Amino acid sequence: MTSSNIFKLFLPLIVIVLTFTIPIFAEEQVYYFSEGDLGLKLLKFFQRPLSPYLVPGKTTEQSTIQEISYAYNEARQSVEQKAIVDDNNRAMTYTVEFFGGDLQKTYRFDTFQKFTHITKDQNNSPYYYQNVQYGLELESLPSEDKKSFYADLVIPSINPGKKPEPFDVTVDVLVGDGTTLQSWKYKKCIINSYTPYLDENLVKLKFVGDFVSEIKDKTAFSCDGFTEDFSLKTPSKKQKQLFFQLYLQKRLVLNES
Repeated sequence: MTSSNIFKLFLPLIVIVLTFTIPIFAEEQVYYFSEGDLGLKLLKFFQRPLSPYLVPGKTTEQSTIQEISYAYNEARQSVEQKAIVDDNNRAMTYTVEFFGGDLQKTYRFDTFQKFTHITKDQNNSPYYYQNVQYGLELESLPSEDKKSFYADLVIPSINPGKKPEPFDVTVDVLVGDGTTLQSWKYKKCIINSYTPYLDENLVKLKFVGDFVSEIKDKTAFSCDGFTEDFSLKTPSKKQKQLFFQLYLQKRLVLNES
């Protein structure tokens, strides 16, 4: 029996298992699945009771997802505000800067959704980490604002021709008011791999904040070394205004998607 036939044989069983397990995760891990209303959408999709997310006296099974989500988040914040830090005090986003080498200017991007530090002793790492002593991986939704990243960094590293000169990368972790919480500075980096892919895992929380598949890309960098700076850096008034505008734009995109 071929592997294809075996897969077809077990496919109905896999579907049945997922049909039962996915809603259970959404029911039991309410806080985790509340992000982006994913838990509500999962329960609605599988026609399961929405009771884990309902607030007595405010919402019922007949309420809209938006009404249930608003009431649930409002109740959660009132209960947990002493234990959970608010958006102004927790890590919210990354800013990434590329400079040096063949680059004629500093490139700054605010739309990388995931940053992973890479070290040579990392276990169970992807194959493209194997020759990396120190480095980083950036993951995002491919977007028009990163055209210069693709054109001036990714393409020269992939296409044959003159070998690009190593460049420096700085990743700043910012809290909700624009304060820099952490700064990771990488020296003499090259792009080790660039991988666009379709993420169809409907259980994992998505960058777009919805119960859908999405196209993502990963870029792995190999660097000669790095330094860390965990001292808080307060932004200027102008930087705070720009950061707040960026935050509102991101929220608007998530709400419209």
